[in-house]
Amino acid sequence: MKKSLVQKFRIPVSILVGSVFFSLAILSESLWKDSNSILGGIFFFLGIVLMAAGAFGRLWCMMYIAGYKSKMLVTEGPYSLLRNPLYFFSLVGFVGVGLCTETLSMPLLLALAFFCYYPWVINNEEKKLRMLYGEQFEVYAKKTPRFFPRISNFHEPETYVINPKIFLRHMSDTMLFPIILGALEIVEHLHAANILPCYLALY
Repeated sequence: MKKSLVQKFRIPVSILVGSVFFSLAILSESLWKDSNSILGGIFFFLGIVLMAAGAFGRLWCMMYIAGYKSKMLVTEGPYSLLRNPLYFFSLVGFVGVGLCTETLSMPLLLALAFFCYYPWVINNEEKKLRMLYGEQFEVYAKKTPRFFPRISNFHEPETYVINPKIFLRHMSDTMLFPIILGALEIVEHLHAANILPCYLALY
């Protein structure tokens, strides 16, 4: 199936946002470290929790969708809670990444970037699903929220057939979270050693 304009720009937009994020991380430090080290530690802890939740959620989604994306409408597991769980857990994970900088500015920046662009991606993908599955998707959409989970909808089968080759191929995506965390820790140590200068102080 031919990629839409929205899909073609998804990777370049992600690279741009990532570049801005890391540029700010390299050039700045957290004001909370000087004013309240406990609060900075709380931000970091919450960031780790959200990153873990995002990584787990993405794996959970890929377990259901890998190998089935263009073959059937997946409505079980995380897809019974909301229609776009993969994007939801990505947002959770990247807000966690932002909090690991021990600031509030960085998670807000990442969340703002997400909500400025990804609604277009979601709309585009749902248009394709409507074309592919018609009434079946309309019924699913009426009872399942687009983005924020509805816990009362949750349903998971006793067994589910997984395509291990495709699943394992997509598992590598979740490695992005620990890689980013490691990079942020290196930047923090370089700041502490005065190897990298700080030009900004962020809340």
